[in-house]
Amino acid sequence: MRHRLTEPVPAVHPGQRTDRRRGRWAAARDSRQRQPPATGHRVRTIGPVGRIIGAVLGAILSAWFIFTVIGGFSAVFKAFLITGLIAAVVFIVVWLLAGRRRQA
Repeated sequence: MRHRLTEPVPAVHPGQRTDRRRGRWAAARDSRQRQPPATGHRVRTIGPVGRIIGAVLGAILSAWFIFTVIGGFSAVFKAFLITGLIAAVVFIVVWLLAGRRRQA
């Protein structure tokens, strides 16, 4: 009985690859055939449609972000404006009441 490490390895010819699922040699249809990546992920087949979808989603998200930022700035501006108006009214009322006390 021979050990696995001492068994001869079959030669691989340039136009052939091993099909491990079936345990036999399978000839490649074309020498320019795209091989799947070694990481086990699928080959990207979406093509230009993915770029169009990405551009549309990017435009929608950027518009949403811009309107969100504008809304935030306007909310802060309104808060400062209302706070300033209340402070001005309080200042005027205190100023009037303080002037009235001096006259009495």
